[in-house]
Amino acid sequence: MQAARSTLRRALAPALLAAAAACGGTDARKTAYSAAASPAGLVVPGTLPALPPGFPTPVISGAIPTFIPTLPDSVTNDTMARPWFDNFSWESLIALNWPADTTGRGNPYLPDSSVVFLNASNAATRVWGTYKESYELFSQGTSRPTPFDSWAVSQPPCRGVQPRQKVFVMTSKGNSIMDESAEAFSLPLVDQDSNYVRYEVRYNRAQYDTIRGPDADSTLWLYMATNLAHHEPLQMPWTDSAGRTGSLMVKAAWRQMTPSDDSTRYLIVHAQVLNQDGTCSPQTMGLVGFHIGQKLQAFPEWIWSTFEHVSNVPGPGSVAPYSFNNGDSLPRTPTGWANRPATTALVPKAQRVPTQVTRLNPIPSTPASASTQWVNQLYHTLLDSTVWVNYQLVITQWPTNAKSFQPFGSGLYPAAAGQPFPVNGATNTTAETYFQSQQDAYAAGGNSCMQCHWGASKADFSWGLLRRAH
Repeated sequence: MQAARSTLRRALAPALLAAAAACGGTDARKTAYSAAASPAGLVVPGTLPALPPGFPTPVISGAIPTFIPTLPDSVTNDTMARPWFDNFSWESLIALNWPADTTGRGNPYLPDSSVVFLNASNAATRVWGTYKESYELFSQGTSRPTPFDSWAVSQPPCRGVQPRQKVFVMTSKGNSIMDESAEAFSLPLVDQDSNYVRYEVRYNRAQYDTIRGPDADSTLWLYMATNLAHHEPLQMPWTDSAGRTGSLMVKAAWRQMTPSDDSTRYLIVHAQVLNQDGTCSPQTMGLVGFHIGQKLQAFPEWIWSTFEHVSNVPGPGSVAPYSFNNGDSLPRTPTGWANRPATTALVPKAQRVPTQVTRLNPIPSTPASASTQWVNQLYHTLLDSTVWVNYQLVITQWPTNAKSFQPFGSGLYPAAAGQPFPVNGATNTTAETYFQSQQDAYAAGGNSCMQCHWGASKADFSWGLLRRAH
C-alpha cells in the first residue's frame, strides 16, 4: 500500500510541475504584523505540486516558523486562508522534529541543512524531545525544578533512569500515573493489541522558564499554585515581530510497538514506561498523535496544530491495518468511539478491550485544490523518503479576531475565545478520542482545541499549568 502511494505521487509529478510553473514563485511580502525574515533552510529540490497564487514555497528547515505570510488579496475568508495556516503547521512539525544537537536542550543540529532532516534515523532524538517534560516541572515535590538546559531530575519517576532517557508517566495528555490514569478529563485509550496509549507534554524554553521563574524571585515560581493565583490572568511570552520564539508546547501520544508492527513507518523511541505499581518497563514506542500549540504576537490565543499517524483510523489518506479500529463497521461508533474503558484505573492486559475509534470530524477537504488533505499530499511528496510520509495534519485552528478575547466566564464562545476557526470539530482521535462530538465534549469544554483550552484562559490556555501547579 505504501509503495503504491509513493508510485502514484511520482507518476503525477510531471503534470504537477508544469502546473506549478504557471502559478509563479513565492510571495516575497512579509506579514503585516512581522518584520521577521523567511524561515531558514533550503527550498526543497525536485518536483512540487501546483501551488496557490501567493502560497510560499515549502522549505525544510530546523528554524521554527514565527509568522504567517501575508495572504493575497484573493483570500477573502477563513476557509481560503486555511492552506497558509496548514503550511505553518507542517513547517512547525518539521522544525520540532529536526534532529537535536547534543549541546543543551531545544537546539537543532545544522538547521539550515535539509539533508540532516531527510536522512535522520526514525529513532533520532528530535528537538521537541529535548524540551522539558511536564513531570520535570510539576512532580518534584518541594524540590525546585532544574534549569531548562539541565538533564538532572530531582525526583525521577523510575529508579536507575539515565540522563536523557525518555520516561512515559502519562496515560493521557492531561493526567499521569502519578495522579490519574486517563486522557484529559476522560478515560484511557486501548489499541488493537490491547496496550494502553501513553502520552507526554513538553514545554519549550520560553514557556518553561516563565513557569519555573527566576531563581532570585520566588514570587514568580508559577508552578506553585499560590504564586500562579497572584499572576492570573497570566500572559505567556509570545513569538514577537523580531522573530524571537515565544511559548510553545507539544503533546504527543505513543503506542507500544509489537512484532506485527512495521516500526520503520513510525517515529520511535526506546523508553521506560511507568506502570501503575510504580515499576518501569523498557518498551519501544511509536508516535501516533502530535499536538503543537504556539503563541504568536498576532495570535495571542495560540495557533493549534494536530497530527496523526495515517494508520490510526480509517479515512482519506489512511493506511490499514489500523491501530485503533478493527477494520469492521462493528461495534458502531456514533460519536467516534466504542468500547471505552469503564474506569480510569489501569487493568491487566487480559481484562482490556481494544477501543474502537473512527474519525467523527473529517480532515478538511476545503478550499478546493488547497485543502488540508491537499497540503498533506504536498508535504508527503516533499518528504517521501522520510518517516513523515506516514503522518498527516488533521486540523489547524487559530484565532481570527484576537481583540475579541475575554477571559473564560466573561463572555461566550467562540467570540470571547478570539473567534477561532474552525469553531468546532478540531480533535485528534488519539488525544480527544471520547470528545470528538459536541454531545460528549460538553462537560469537558468543547470539541476543539481552543474551546477546551479557553477554560484555562487565566493560565494563558494551559490546562497543564492550571491543573498541576501545586
